[in-house]
Amino acid sequence: MMTDLPKCPTCGIAPEIKIRSRGMNWGSAQIRCVGHHHIGFSFPPGGEERAKRDLFEKWKKLVEENHEK
Repeated sequence: MMTDLPKCPTCGIAPEIKIRSRGMNWGSAQIRCVGHHHIGFSFPPGGEERAKRDLFEKWKKLVEENHEK
């Protein structure tokens, strides 16, 4: 699934992805291209798969919007 992600619309580099689950505490999800674009948010316990899916969808939308400019 990660290989399906579009590259940064500014520099063409593949994004860095970090998803951290913290057990019964909220986790964090982040996708970014260093120096250009960044998306990040927190997710509830047990929500890692949904967070990953949402993160990838938001990245794809960001790339599409930046290609249109």
